[in-house]
Amino acid sequence: MFRYLATEPALELTVFFLTDLSTGPHYDSGFCAEISWDTPLGGYPLRFLTKGDNNGRLSFWRPTVHGLWRALSSGNFDALWVHGYGHQALLRAIIYARAIGVAVLLRGDSRFGPPWPSAPKRRAKRILLSGLFRLIDAFLAVGSSNRDYYRHFGVEDDRIFMTPYAVNNDFFASQAAAATRRREVFRTELRLPRGHPMVLYAGKLQRLKRVDDLIEACAGFERKRFEEAPYLVIVGDGPERVALEARARALRFDSIRWAGFRNQSELPAFYDLCDLLVLPSDNEAWGLVLNEVMNAGKPVVASDRVGASRDLIREGVNGVIFPAGDVAALRNSIAHILENPERAVQMGNASRKIIGEWNFEADRLGLLNALAKIASVKGRQSERLRVTSAS
Repeated sequence: MFRYLATEPALELTVFFLTDLSTGPHYDSGFCAEISWDTPLGGYPLRFLTKGDNNGRLSFWRPTVHGLWRALSSGNFDALWVHGYGHQALLRAIIYARAIGVAVLLRGDSRFGPPWPSAPKRRAKRILLSGLFRLIDAFLAVGSSNRDYYRHFGVEDDRIFMTPYAVNNDFFASQAAAATRRREVFRTELRLPRGHPMVLYAGKLQRLKRVDDLIEACAGFERKRFEEAPYLVIVGDGPERVALEARARALRFDSIRWAGFRNQSELPAFYDLCDLLVLPSDNEAWGLVLNEVMNAGKPVVASDRVGASRDLIREGVNGVIFPAGDVAALRNSIAHILENPERAVQMGNASRKIIGEWNFEADRLGLLNALAKIASVKGRQSERLRVTSAS
């Protein structure tokens, strides 16, 4: 997205990253493994405010970020675009920007919906966020649930601008198309027999992802409904893997393959091979894997607690939304798609069309609209706006 925005003539974009931790090998607690992303940063001016491994730990307090005031005050910026507020440096950046008269834009992915926090937590959150949100000039909503979240905490509609949570559609579409050339070879590598549908899960193996529900739902297909039972392929790793493998053995579910952690460049081959993707999470802010697989032209099934469901899934058109935790409903949702191969193809084509409009261009327009509104309110007009983004 930053590369795309850097080509906009009306913007002069500078990106500050709090740390360089993820640019090299590092331990990811969500995957319970040392990983190294194979998609490089660059294509726009950037700067790392903190360098070093920080002992591989990230939290609200870590890493300790120095030089933030100097970076903001010396840049002659018109606006600061902050990605979330879950780190003390991001909160400091908001306060510093206000102190020097720089407009502040906030883009996060918080979702409005269940599971709801306790009453005391809700009251405390309302007090804290009502104060924080008064410091924000414009809110860049990534989707409908995120927009409703801001509304719930008193943000007026004229301060909210849609900037969809998008991925590089061209990359995933082209890479999935390229993967078709060795689809059958890849199927053999995964030990998947021909003629059996493939259900895909891709993500961290954490309790809130409810992958155990997906295993139980697919295990039921081995005994009924399909002549050729679907195979379930799990891409990812995490703290729940041992328990999930034990659950599959207890169910005597053999039609499952564990692919482990795979890097971003490897995922399109899985998207090309699968017949549908399932995201059964109990609490998912968004779920970018839905964006990615839809670019491969595949139907999707997701729970009603996945933030992307409202915007990316059109019931019965390109997928199904089911109640989180309802294994029977999940099984029926999968069966509804797989029992009719022609329907599955039509739904996949609809996915490709829907995601084609959920793109970086919409982000560019949303950002420019927000900046134009801020400029009109503050009485500032400029042919080229200097924007810094803190992430």
